[in-house]
Amino acid sequence: MDLRDVLSGRILDQIIGKVDVAKGEYTVLVLDKAATKIVSSACKMQDVLARGVTLVESLEKMRAPMKLDAIYIMEPTLESVNKFLPDWDGSGQVKEPLYKCAHVFFTESCPDELFKKFGDPRIRRYLKALKEADICFLANESRVFTFNYPNAFLDFYKTDHGAKGPLFTKLASQLASLCYALEEYPTIRYRQGLTRIKDFADIVQNKLDGFKDENPNLGTIGRKSKSQLIILDRGFDPVTPILHHLTIQAMVYDLMKIENDQYSYKFKNQLGLENEKKAQLDESDNSWSSMRHQHLAEATKKVSSLVKDFLAEKKMSKVEGDVSLKSLHALMQQLPQYRRQLNQFMLQFNIVEEALRLYEANKYDTICRLEQTLATGEDENQEQVLDGMKLIIPALLDDKSSSENKARIVALYLLMSKGGVTPDTFARLMQHSNIIGNMRTTLLNLQYLGVNVIKDKGNASPNVLKRIPRDPSKYYPQSRWVPILQDILEYTMDEKLDYSYCAGTRGPVASDGKASGEAAHKGSDLDAKSKRGWVWQRGTGVPGGPKGSSGSQGAIGGRATIIVFIMGGVTYAELRLVYELMSTKIDENRKYADNYSIVIGSTDLVTPTKFFNLVEKLPPIVA
Repeated sequence: MDLRDVLSGRILDQIIGKVDVAKGEYTVLVLDKAATKIVSSACKMQDVLARGVTLVESLEKMRAPMKLDAIYIMEPTLESVNKFLPDWDGSGQVKEPLYKCAHVFFTESCPDELFKKFGDPRIRRYLKALKEADICFLANESRVFTFNYPNAFLDFYKTDHGAKGPLFTKLASQLASLCYALEEYPTIRYRQGLTRIKDFADIVQNKLDGFKDENPNLGTIGRKSKSQLIILDRGFDPVTPILHHLTIQAMVYDLMKIENDQYSYKFKNQLGLENEKKAQLDESDNSWSSMRHQHLAEATKKVSSLVKDFLAEKKMSKVEGDVSLKSLHALMQQLPQYRRQLNQFMLQFNIVEEALRLYEANKYDTICRLEQTLATGEDENQEQVLDGMKLIIPALLDDKSSSENKARIVALYLLMSKGGVTPDTFARLMQHSNIIGNMRTTLLNLQYLGVNVIKDKGNASPNVLKRIPRDPSKYYPQSRWVPILQDILEYTMDEKLDYSYCAGTRGPVASDGKASGEAAHKGSDLDAKSKRGWVWQRGTGVPGGPKGSSGSQGAIGGRATIIVFIMGGVTYAELRLVYELMSTKIDENRKYADNYSIVIGSTDLVTPTKFFNLVEKLPPIVA
């Protein structure tokens, strides 16, 4: 499964491609801010233009009149609808309609109060379509989605109403729409023990029930009856977002300055002059896709091997000794006809060299080994740690270590302490590490995630998942921690996920994948859609759409789908493990990849720095 294909198929084929215009005529595509991000995450401009679009415009900006049909893709919000209406009702600067007619597609379910605004006769006469397209997610990667809601972490943990506020109702609608776009009606599982995550799961269930009422065939093809939606909050695993991870993608986003997924590096042009180049780190670049999940130790050897294999294939002279940036520059001068391929190698080499430089300069070998011991509770010889304080004091007293690195170590020590530490011990940790102010607040605020920082604070012990034993010889000493999500997913695919850890909105899950109370699903406010009449229609090309529509182009196939949603942020380490579990190249994972497809998403992608910043912004907890 490729989420980008699913999303681009809906946009290009089922929205733009299904607009009914005269043969040979072009259209204008008008996007609001949210739709711009959605379309950009899955579609290239040339693909959009190839569907007969002559111009792509921003809904928020002034636009010139054009005698063409306009395709609007926008969020069903008051702000976007109020930007749309002046294009047609004469209230804008241009008193005549801006375009010939309008084909309107909402990214998700449209509330009734907004729908009524389109009943104005001045608007209706120009409307050719008004539909819900269920494309309210960003396809960050082939198996990764986000809802572009970076403050969800704060809104979820800091408020009393938790998941019952209007923003979370909208988020639940988006998650249900994602399932609909994937042609899924999954059994919903959620982390037990947190009322607000249960409330959120119930809202998602009600939204999905509405879709099921509209389309009884939803989620019935092949093994789809075994599909599951697993809803977690970031507190299910506070260890993973704190650690330094030594795979390439995790290091790049944690330690390097990356903006809008662009990596900047220096290179020499054909004249030998040094220039700066920007590379987009996405799956359109095969060189990035092939290296992003490699461990630093492997990537160093792999890039050199790729260059030598390339030269051997082209029957070129071999590079003597190890491949380096210097030798690559020389090759680019000698082989200008292979500049594109050599540029890809140059990017890989720059990334690996910078990662190595940072690793050595910041003594990450020592730091990572200590972090892994604290995270796992065992040293490299599988001996249980008895005195964690003795282990961490030298690192906390190191003047050359940054405050954030020290805070990570203290946070991991607090997590290892299970029941928390005494106020005196906490004060001593702050004194040794010289952590004051905001970083001290951050450590105390970990209690919002269910971490017992200070003893006897009354914080309930979190629901603990029994970890799956693993062979330590398969892991590097600096990378022994296995994110809890991997255990959750393996338990799920082995049909052994404990109901006491992950409950179901409909009760325990049976061996056929169905929940015990599934037949009794309730209707929802979405049932009213069928009564709206005239031009209303849920998007085409989906289950239950017009006769002959194609669904998601078979992108999902007959395998069961596991959709993971983490409220408050997903880490790059968790993205990696999903790809590894779905890799048929790894023998022990083949049984999973043959029967399941996993996609993972969140409100945002988080790095350790971003995670700490979010925790810091929560209302301060006093020690």
